[in-house]
Amino acid sequence: MAENLKHKHGLSHKQSIRKASGRHRLIHESIPEKNIQHSLNSNYSLIISIDGDILFANDGTLEKLGFDGKKSNVHNYYSLIGNEDAKNFKKVLKKLIKTGNYESEVLNLSVNNKSNSKITQVIDFFEIKDEQYFRITLENKEERLKLELELNKTKRFLEGIINNLPVTVFVKDAKQGRFLIWNEKCETLFGLKSEDALGKTDFDFFPKEQAEFFRKKDIEVLESGKVIEIPEEPIDSPLLGRRYLHTIKVPIYDDNNIPVFLLGFSEDITDRLAAEEARKISAALYTSLFERLPIGLYRSKKDGTILEANPALVKMLGYPSREKFLEQNTKDIYPDEKIRIDSIGKIKKKGQVYDFVVPLKKMDGNIIWVRDKTQLIEDEINEECYEGFLEDFTARKQAEEALIESESKFRSMFEQSLDGLLLMNDKGKVIECNVAAEKILGYPFELINDKPVYDILFDVTPQELKNPDLYENLKNSFISYFETGIYPWEKKWVERNIELNDGTKRAITSLIFPIKTNNRLIFCKILDDITERKKAEEEVNNLNRSLENKIMERTAMLRKSLLELNEEIELRKKAEKKLTDAKEKITEAFKKERELSELKSRFISMISHEYRTPLTIIMTSTFLLEKYYNVQDSEKFGEKIDMIQSSVQNMAQMLENVLLVGKGEKGSVRTRLKNCNVENLCEQVIEEVQIINKYGHNIELLINGDFKNVKTDEMMLHSILINLLINSVNYSPGNEDIRLDLKEIKSGIEIKIIDQGIGIPPTEKPFIFDSFFRGTNTGISPGFGVGLTIVRTCVEELKGEISVTSELYKGTTVTVNLPYIVDYV
Repeated sequence: MAENLKHKHGLSHKQSIRKASGRHRLIHESIPEKNIQHSLNSNYSLIISIDGDILFANDGTLEKLGFDGKKSNVHNYYSLIGNEDAKNFKKVLKKLIKTGNYESEVLNLSVNNKSNSKITQVIDFFEIKDEQYFRITLENKEERLKLELELNKTKRFLEGIINNLPVTVFVKDAKQGRFLIWNEKCETLFGLKSEDALGKTDFDFFPKEQAEFFRKKDIEVLESGKVIEIPEEPIDSPLLGRRYLHTIKVPIYDDNNIPVFLLGFSEDITDRLAAEEARKISAALYTSLFERLPIGLYRSKKDGTILEANPALVKMLGYPSREKFLEQNTKDIYPDEKIRIDSIGKIKKKGQVYDFVVPLKKMDGNIIWVRDKTQLIEDEINEECYEGFLEDFTARKQAEEALIESESKFRSMFEQSLDGLLLMNDKGKVIECNVAAEKILGYPFELINDKPVYDILFDVTPQELKNPDLYENLKNSFISYFETGIYPWEKKWVERNIELNDGTKRAITSLIFPIKTNNRLIFCKILDDITERKKAEEEVNNLNRSLENKIMERTAMLRKSLLELNEEIELRKKAEKKLTDAKEKITEAFKKERELSELKSRFISMISHEYRTPLTIIMTSTFLLEKYYNVQDSEKFGEKIDMIQSSVQNMAQMLENVLLVGKGEKGSVRTRLKNCNVENLCEQVIEEVQIINKYGHNIELLINGDFKNVKTDEMMLHSILINLLINSVNYSPGNEDIRLDLKEIKSGIEIKIIDQGIGIPPTEKPFIFDSFFRGTNTGISPGFGVGLTIVRTCVEELKGEISVTSELYKGTTVTVNLPYIVDYV
């Protein structure tokens, strides 16, 4: 029964230990706890006879009862209980002998004349050689409870220390390397909870190479019996990636001096290593920057003594060496002492100066301008000194002065321009306009400043045309252009009618294009008042109509005369013949006169309009180059020069076309035959057209045959190709692909140019080769109607044939057949 009770108490203790330990299974093995545990597990046991004589008592009982072990056999157990209790206790023993049953009870024992209460005793009866003996087990519940509380307190204390250490703490068993302690820092670093790590080895959750390294170090510690320090140990953390640890491993021994555990501490030094590496890089970078930075760096004392200077500053001020420069005083490099004193005063007032532009004197006496940033600091020995940098500002200062002069010139030319000019930012809001634009729009600059251009154009739209759809179309087209750069009318003149505040109605044309400057994109809109020109065109049209009426009247008169002459046909055959001839000549003369008048009117109008565009672009590009051009931005300068050259080239091409038409009408065109590489010529013409068109269309060249050595007139063939391709480009507004087919046929060369453009109206197809004729569907597309006239002239001179097939809004195909051998004309 006593054994059962002891077993019961032992099991309860183990359960309490297991519950309190949690993640730390080795806490109860510590030195202070081991003593407490021994006290809990050691019962106070003694053996007495039926008379109460103490025959045996263990060490714990002797110590508890205050007996000397040598005298234990002369004491009587009854004397500890008291007389009354002793009588009752004897009865209990006799009853136990008879029945074998006994319930544990609490007794008051007197030890060394002191009362010790709450003692529980358990009695076991046994016989040896017919002698009756009793084993008594004493247990003090108060003391046991006190010891258990002390045990739990010690455990919590150790748990708190281990869990709150800033380093990982782990314990492994010596034989297999299984983890027995795993603190919270381990959980954070290795990404494993204690319940997942305890009882496992490094091989269960580390890569094989790392696990073998860890185990090798463990064995080294256990075999050597020495503490091992690993200054830098790499590990791969599931949560934090590659980390570096500073690890210390310590062997733990049992009472026989045999290692049973391995205690480890690891500090995560990844951030410290990174910081150290960053510090080294920073120091190297600082040294490199100080030596290589193109801006002058310096440090000087308050008395002007120069303490340090980088090579850039030495070179900037023209000294042969750093040592020679450090011999100087800051007073020596200021051309005027007042400037130095002024700088020092500003520093004392604010602690630093920034963007303070001052003159400095070079070694040779020349003056340069520098931008100064200096601050007052304390050096390593807490002495105040000046530290800062100097940037050579001479070229920029000169550029600023030149820019001011250029601004004045630009303003003068901008204001004196006869065309209206509006400058807008990348949001389409007006930022500048000239006097001509104010007059055309009827608004002073103050009213349209910072106003969207589409609002302005809508405001001047005639009342009968204003509606919400028109405004939305204007707004969307402009906003799309400003945001994407895609605008249907970019670099093309757009004609519109406007109505001013006073009711005056005008006709204007406008052109818009982007201008890129330093870190800025602006847009220029050119306005041209064509009211008077429109009136002149109307007058010319009225004159043409009057002339047609006169011709019709004269024709009627001639018809009347012919009728009268027919009555006398028999008598006046000769006169009739002459009169008929006269009539045809007069009719032809009037026809020629009318055609000539129309041609002159159209020619003057088209040439005026076509020349105005490149001239305006040249003028505006020149103005903007002077105003916004950065001397260091050669690429932007080249773009503006390309625009000017392109415009001049377009003007030259127009003149050449007009001259060629004139020669064709006079019959003075002559062929000059020579061997020509037609394939190379086609590639060259395609490149020229794409440059003119700014690569807005893809032009595909297909060659079927060998055309590297063809006898023909290269200049005429060039005119044929470039005029046909330019027509295809100009009348294909949707950027559709264009194809040039070069094919060898039996009689010679077949050239086909195929586009998917606007096509030719069927009723106008017979007139497409007439000089200065333009289709009614060409709109504002560039050109003045001589391209096909030139092509026909050249084809006829080369004894070839030309044919055109077209479908309205679906495209046009032009076919030119040229014989291989052409005689000189």
